[in-house]
Parts: sequence; structure tokens; C-alpha cells
Amino acid sequence: MGAIFLATASMTLSPGSFAAGASWSTQLAGPVLGAPGATVRSPVLGDGETGRVTRVRWRVDYGEIPVLARLCQRSRCITLPSSSGTSAAFAGLPAGAGFHFELQRQAAKAGGRRASMAASGGLSLTVEYRPDS
Repeated sequence: MGAIFLATASMTLSPGSFAAGASWSTQLAGPVLGAPGATVRSPVLGDGETGRVTRVRWRVDYGEIPVLARLCQRSRCITLPSSSGTSAAFAGLPAGAGFHFELQRQAAKAGGRRASMAASGGLSLTVEYRPDS
């Protein structure tokens, strides 16, 4: 049993795990999505954190409603490949420089919910960063 504990400890306590880091997180109700094709923008998220982004985590939840989502920081945007995930695409950029989501409702698949119904959802974002020294 002691050998198993030592192996676990050596994997858990690798030198890279001691790197100093911080994060901020927010969850909010997503903007209401109207007709397919219209793009809406979330409020600006994050303000005042000093440091450089290492990674972001997101979640976009509109249930069964198909949504094309982009995460932006100022004018730089990435298309999110799934409803949740992580990315290092903003690595090195300022951690407190306003992020926002851009969301576009897609046409419902055959047998899906009617496209004319307004849809509301939820958004979450976590920004991991290295604080400025």
C-alpha cells in the first residue's frame, strides 16, 4: 500500500503543479435568443484583474436550442467548438480585459423546437491567469 501512495504522490506533486496562478469565474443568465440568424452579445465579463491569461473554460447552455457561440476578448474572437470546454487561445493576453460571448441561434433541426420561440440559457466563464508580479 505504501508504494501505491508514493506513486500517487509523485504524480500529484510534480514541479509544474507549484506554478502560481489565479482565476476568476462568473455565471450569468444568457441573453434571450430570438429568431435564428440573429446575433446577440452578453455583457462584458471581467474587469480589473491584472495578469496574463493562461487558459479559459466556458459553458454555454441553451438546452436543445442549437447555438453558434463565440468567445471574445475585445476584438479577438474564437468560435467555440462545443457547449463546454477549454482553450489557450487567449494565452498571454490581459486577464481583466473584458470578455464577452457572441451567440447566434441556429435553425432547429427537423422535429426540434419551433424557431419562433424565444430561448433563454446560461453562460459561465472561468479565466485562469498568472498575476502580474
